Amino acid sequence: MKKYNKILDDEMFDDIRKLDEKFYGKEYLWDKNYQKIIYNENKKSFIIAVDDNGKVIGYLNYLNINAQKFDYIKKTKEIVDFFNFKAIKRFSKKLDTYIIIDSIVIDKKWQNTEIISSITNSFIKELVKLYNNGYKIKGITGTSVSKDGYKFLKRLGLKEFKKLEDENYLFILENDDFEKFIEEKRKIYEK
Repeated sequence: MKKYNKILDDEMFDDIRKLDEKFYGKEYLWDKNYQKIIYNENKKSFIIAVDDNGKVIGYLNYLNINAQKFDYIKKTKEIVDFFNFKAIKRFSKKLDTYIIIDSIVIDKKWQNTEIISSITNSFIKELVKLYNNGYKIKGITGTSVSKDGYKFLKRLGLKEFKKLEDENYLFILENDDFEKFIEEKRKIYEK
């Protein structure tokens, strides 16, 4: 198994789509072209795990969003899963931005392996690297749409913020809590 966040090709997007179709309801599926456009806005938005044949067996997708979108996510009663391109930002050393974990999916065959921890560790290392390089990340959020997603966000260290109308849960870590989270992770991942 390899993991990376390099350039994704069409075959990988097809694999991601197949995984999404297995795990998400139709209301949560992104059009493949939309997903590519989002990816092209920030090529560091995927942590991918592939098998020895290069097939995607799991991934974590995250986006960097502006403060207005983050505030909207906190206020709304419904899951926010589609983003206009003005809300998605490249990482910046000048503007405050926030990370949203949009999705994490691991193929059932690989769920009881090291894949989840490998993807999680790669994601945290990327956050720490961005933060250490002066990028102004002020918080992180994610919404659970499954029991596994709920457990993942809890284990990651995010705090349950509220239950949404669709029975999903919004998790958030921001300001001082996010600073503490990053400091804890720096101690672990900078050794």
